[in-house]
Amino acid sequence: MFKTILKVTLIGAMALGIPVVAQSYSYSGKILAQETQSQEISSEELQKFVAAIKQIEQIEYKAQEQMAQAVEQEGLTTERFLEIGNSNSNTEVSSQEQEQFSGALAKVQEIAEKAESDKKNVLEEQGFEIERFNQIIAQIQQDPSLKQQVQQMLQK
Repeated sequence: MFKTILKVTLIGAMALGIPVVAQSYSYSGKILAQETQSQEISSEELQKFVAAIKQIEQIEYKAQEQMAQAVEQEGLTTERFLEIGNSNSNTEVSSQEQEQFSGALAKVQEIAEKAESDKKNVLEEQGFEIERFNQIIAQIQQDPSLKQQVQQMLQK
């Protein structure tokens, strides 16, 4: 199961041209934590943050499933799609596979863009500017007790 999710995450990351980095939370490549000055996080803000993360995770999971289906509908396995996408000049790709890859990539990119838009909408609905959301992520990554608190809240 994890292997499948990882493959699909790689598909989405490749479609957007973003690096894949293992993190405690699965955030979009465009919503990256940045080093920022610490600012107090209220209890209410932390609850909204956790609610946003839960919704974002659902959006990402759904998008990953859709991406895998899109690749398979074009006649490629996720493994072959990734192999072609990461190929160098030594990898042999038939013209049919190249056509399948192009079709799948277009669908994957469309799904990724929709998911990105949906995630931004979640942040807005929870009252977050992307910059503030990133600040909270940075604080969580730097504060072990806060990180543990958030992980516990995510499990509820």
